[in-house]
Amino acid sequence: MLRLGLLGACLSACAQPPGAVDQAIDHDAASAREPAVAAPEPTPPFEWPVPLGWRTETIPFPLGFAPGLRYDGLEEVRFAPGMFKPDREDFWTYAFVWWLSGSVAFAARTLEADLADYFEGLSLAVEHQDGFDPQQATATAVIEPVPQTKPGEALFEGTVLTHDPFATHARITLNVQIRVFRCEIEDRTVGLFLLSPQPSEHPLWGELAALRDAFRCCGRCFDRSSPTSAWLAPTGTPRRTAQRRGGREPGEAPSDQDRKLRARCLGSTSRATRI
Repeated sequence: MLRLGLLGACLSACAQPPGAVDQAIDHDAASAREPAVAAPEPTPPFEWPVPLGWRTETIPFPLGFAPGLRYDGLEEVRFAPGMFKPDREDFWTYAFVWWLSGSVAFAARTLEADLADYFEGLSLAVEHQDGFDPQQATATAVIEPVPQTKPGEALFEGTVLTHDPFATHARITLNVQIRVFRCEIEDRTVGLFLLSPQPSEHPLWGELAALRDAFRCCGRCFDRSSPTSAWLAPTGTPRRTAQRRGGREPGEAPSDQDRKLRARCLGSTSRATRI
């Protein structure tokens, strides 16, 4: 069973006084370090390094706050350090992957409907302020395809107008970038979402783009002897190695099996069927 995550902590703290969300998140993080309390999270079959200072969560489909999204798979989330702190530049800045079984045909209109369901469900599940009108939870997404020439993937960008149930309890507009592609070796469709209220020229989008580009759909194929996670240090901090799940130590030579798996993984990504 997955432990209570960051969104889960926020859901449990939503009716409590200001500051309770952060306290619940900190308590959850502390609980995760107690072997007698925390159950181990299953390791996703992909590789996605965690930037220094960011937090993670794994949520299985169907999502508890958005059961209308009828997909099979999981959502893997990366929260910026200031995700729930309105005085921070990285407020409401995060990324998530939808790791979905089989072939899922995403188009701009599909993504608009899915994101509206996602954010409306999140607002309704979290917001419990007195006098809250459920109509305020209405979310509107405007998504358009982005021309690109790389085979096997589709790119989209746009905005989501939604409600912030965590901190400001006001409307907020999030800029969104989306990459969709097939992971043939695992028979999965991957939707990788980047979100922030900051404009596209803000340095945070450089960090989000680096996070997007670090994703590998076959975790076993990731070459841990390469310093691919050095860029994950936040802007203005020394370049250091980010957290990684298991595998060989840096500098350890890959085996023949590792090389073959990596070649299959990278080959399957480059030859993926266009969405």
